[in-house]
Amino acid sequence: MMKKSIRYVVYVFLLFTVLIQAKHNDTDILLARILTEIRPIDKNRAFFITDSIYHHNSNVHTKVHALFISAYLYHDDFDIPNSLGKALKAIELAEANKSYKWLSRLYGFVGAEYSRLELFGEAVHYFDKIEDILPKINDEYDRVFSTYYYHHLLSSSYYQQKDYSKALESIHQSEIYLNKISSLLLHGDDYLGSNEQNKGINYLELKEYDKAKEAYERGYSYIKESAQFENSLTTAYIYVGLAQISFQQNNKVPTEEILQYYLKGLHIAMINSNRDLKESIYFYLSEYYEYSGDIVNYSKYNKAYLQEKQAKEDFRVATVNELLEKQYIQKEKIDIKNKKYFTVIVSFLIALIILPIAFYVWRKRDKKNKIEEDIPNPNSFLYQLIHISKEKLPSLFESVVWNETDLVDQSEKSIIDGIKKFEQSKGYLDNMVTIESLARVCNTNTTTISRILKKTKNIEFKTYISQYRLLEAVTLLRFEEKYRNYKIGHLAEVTGFSSHSSFTIEFKKIIGVNPSFFIQYLNEVKNKK
Repeated sequence: MMKKSIRYVVYVFLLFTVLIQAKHNDTDILLARILTEIRPIDKNRAFFITDSIYHHNSNVHTKVHALFISAYLYHDDFDIPNSLGKALKAIELAEANKSYKWLSRLYGFVGAEYSRLELFGEAVHYFDKIEDILPKINDEYDRVFSTYYYHHLLSSSYYQQKDYSKALESIHQSEIYLNKISSLLLHGDDYLGSNEQNKGINYLELKEYDKAKEAYERGYSYIKESAQFENSLTTAYIYVGLAQISFQQNNKVPTEEILQYYLKGLHIAMINSNRDLKESIYFYLSEYYEYSGDIVNYSKYNKAYLQEKQAKEDFRVATVNELLEKQYIQKEKIDIKNKKYFTVIVSFLIALIILPIAFYVWRKRDKKNKIEEDIPNPNSFLYQLIHISKEKLPSLFESVVWNETDLVDQSEKSIIDGIKKFEQSKGYLDNMVTIESLARVCNTNTTTISRILKKTKNIEFKTYISQYRLLEAVTLLRFEEKYRNYKIGHLAEVTGFSSHSSFTIEFKKIIGVNPSFFIQYLNEVKNKK
């Protein structure tokens, strides 16, 4: 399972080396080499040179090129607001001067950045513009490259949306155009290697392992002589892809070769500070060590995976919020040009309408959630959760109560002992736990686990896990007051839920109210005392 956005760093890194022909001037050549030769060694110098070229060169096309390179350098630093800011500024300049070659690539770049943030509506808006631009590119070489680039980025957007068949169709389209110009490209083998690696990752998602392996091996053959081979992200993705194929085809039997592939990929990801790739490899390593029975390393990499996943989601949310705040007006200037003041006025009027409505809805919902302090119901489940002693609290959750009847045979008792040890160790707080992993711990199969839970607790596995996690949540909120001040998302994580939303849904379903209401109720009961 590859994570959603890991493709774009590789795509843009290779694509923006920019094809160089003899007819291009020395400044264009320098800008192209900034990414391949200067950036890996001294990124600050790369920024400085690019900025100097932009401010001191009078050629409009060179200025657009410099802004484009600057946008990628910010992209490389995971600074998407500034990346988009530079790209949109370049688009404005390119549109004014009808620089269609750069416009086609800039539209693709911006579309890829929005796809990376899962803002697919914005991405499609820019991808759709490219088809109108391509026929306007006069130079055949530039037109072929731009068409290749368009299909390449489109494939990555389909990959983001998990439409792997369409992604492969786009890759094959891009390959047609790439083959026409690969011999003319600076670092042409890197482009070919990246294209094969692209195929591999999509075939892997479709579980077509033989085709995936063939693509990865072809990609490896293209890039193995590259000067950047040892630290190339394409190399890392190929290592990880080959490891995944071996792991899946060997029925998840761990081998030293698979481990070495993962570790080589992780080393390159660390060098490049690529958080998407790190997240994926941490997940694969935790899975690898789980099947190896190495609990220490499993816990280490599972924790790293969860931290990286949360960091990436926090980054995505923060970036989207920042874009909404800082980039919206600039994008609208490009889209509607002379109507910019009209847009501001309309936006303000809409805000005046929406804010009172939103405030009214909020107040209505807030009143609905207020506790009826004067009419407590001692017989309600909620009242009992608030007032029962800590020792008796578990008795309110049916999954905790064991009903070991005479129907339980001797073989089942040993499995029950295993389940009880699982409960005592709070194994249910691991958000990766499944009925399969519990069955492995108990040396049995999932059918037996389900039968025993049904026989002794009259409950399904999912509800069983949810109730234990909610018991933990209620216990923490009642008897460790610091948890009442934590974010709901953090409380969800410490109690084993995979997300804020899944925790809230299960809490509401089983407890009867949402977590925020429950915390409010607890605090009001405390203040009464």
